[in-house]
Amino acid sequence: MEYWASQRTLMTNIFDIEDIHRIRIKIANEMMFQPYNNGVKRIVTSYREEDDDN
Repeated sequence: MEYWASQRTLMTNIFDIEDIHRIRIKIANEMMFQPYNNGVKRIVTSYREEDDDN
């Protein structure tokens, strides 16, 4: 959203379809690792480790 300087900015000139996956990961990480989030983060941080054990 920091790129959206005005309502006339064409987001298609800034972002491509390949960027959507990275944007989703970035938003999820920002929400998960906020200081006020007191949830269990081990589930997220060890997700791939548990998947590799199988």
